[in-house]
Amino acid sequence: RNLSELLNKFIGDMKSYNPSVGDGGSVAFPSAADLFIFYKKCLVQCASLSTGPPLLELTSIFQKYLREYSERVLTPYIPKVQTVSSTGPRLTLTGIRRDTPSDVKLTNDELIMACNILCTADYCLETTQQLESKLKEKIEDSLSDKIDFNQQIDDFRTLTSSCIQLLVQDSESTCVSAFNVMVKLPWSSVESVGDQSTYVSQIFTHIRNTIPLIREYLAFKFSYTFHHFPVFVITQVIIISSSMPGIKTMKSHTI
Repeated sequence: RNLSELLNKFIGDMKSYNPSVGDGGSVAFPSAADLFIFYKKCLVQCASLSTGPPLLELTSIFQKYLREYSERVLTPYIPKVQTVSSTGPRLTLTGIRRDTPSDVKLTNDELIMACNILCTADYCLETTQQLESKLKEKIEDSLSDKIDFNQQIDDFRTLTSSCIQLLVQDSESTCVSAFNVMVKLPWSSVESVGDQSTYVSQIFTHIRNTIPLIREYLAFKFSYTFHHFPVFVITQVIIISSSMPGIKTMKSHTI
């Protein structure tokens, strides 16, 4: 009952949450810490009475509410990239799409929400691993093998990946018009480099306006996540360059 009430409180907090630019920092939602503090108290109390089957039953309860926290508190609030009608082929970070709607850029508040959910999911992933280790340490040896939080860990890992993909998709949608200009240029006839092109300026402006905001919310925490985001983008840009007619010819002149 207490956990159910606590979860409903967390959902209410999410509904009233209003992200604003300038808070900064690698911030997980307080509800995540509150949940694991409650778990710790329950674990200590139960282990003081029994380290046998009752502790295993408590483990099942922990697993249930970790899943509900992921599915009911975090997942519904991942921002969605809206779309507008569009026809004809267009170049994106994941290749050429045909007759697909074009995406609309996320607002700053939506970017912050995505970053906060990313921070929270990453925190939950790490703390769930610690919880699993602590339970295995406390429970009777004969029951230790039955302690398994792999499903919950995968849930939080999926959430982090979804948020990373959302941030990449937002960058893709903002730069798509510039990429379309790039792919239409007669690259095979280019023999020298001139002034900075309009499409380069457009991409640079987006990076200058967006990346500092993302960095502000992720830079202090993500040895894995913040490293993964730019690597993923760079990989997709390489895919784009390989699809441009004449790009190999240009490379042979510049190397």
